[in-house]
Amino acid sequence: RMKEREKERERNSGVPPIARAKLSTAEYIEVKTTTSTDRNVFELSLAELEFALRPGIRYHIYRVFGAGTPSKTRVIILRDLATSLRENRAQLCLAV
Repeated sequence: RMKEREKERERNSGVPPIARAKLSTAEYIEVKTTTSTDRNVFELSLAELEFALRPGIRYHIYRVFGAGTPSKTRVIILRDLATSLRENRAQLCLAV
């Protein structure tokens, strides 16, 4: 009886069967570059933040320091922005 109700709910959901399948996590990389060797503050648009916080998205930020000077270039990787924010490994800052 329970399986019948479940099947009926799926038929009436309006969502195609393929969309109901378990979706895998999608990963995206955003590269934020600066010529500075230590400027850790950078802009993140509202659209980027909203996208990064969507379920099923792992949004990584690669922060490139010292761009244009090979001897000073370094990269810091912030893996999964949403998780990093929740676990206080990253912070948001607003400017007006």
